[in-house]
Amino acid sequence: MMRYMGDLISTVFDTSGWQMETERAHRVFGPRPNPEDRPRPILVRFLRSGDRDAVLRAAWEKGEIQYEGNRIQIFPDFARATQLKREKFRECRRALHARGVKFAMMYPATLRVETIEGYKRFVCPKEAL
Repeated sequence: MMRYMGDLISTVFDTSGWQMETERAHRVFGPRPNPEDRPRPILVRFLRSGDRDAVLRAAWEKGEIQYEGNRIQIFPDFARATQLKREKFRECRRALHARGVKFAMMYPATLRVETIEGYKRFVCPKEAL
């Protein structure tokens, strides 16, 4: 899996000049999905956080990523507590998306909404609604 992820990263991104090392790579635990379902996510742990940041930045700059005819999405892995905090904004994000409002989730769990006056930040989902 580590070799596969190294090949994927070097093929998708221009890695010339990078001395990137992965500590481990594995699929998320769980039952095998059916062939028509999406595959399980792959977690990659980089030896250096700078490598992780470089891959995340390159993925963000590139936009949509294709590898062997498949769409690839790259996300940072968050601690469970952070995931739960971010999850509380789900309804807010759905409502904003339906209205066509530009927004972003900032680390660790802050919703940034673009308004006419500029950006507004919300740390509480109730305030955002």
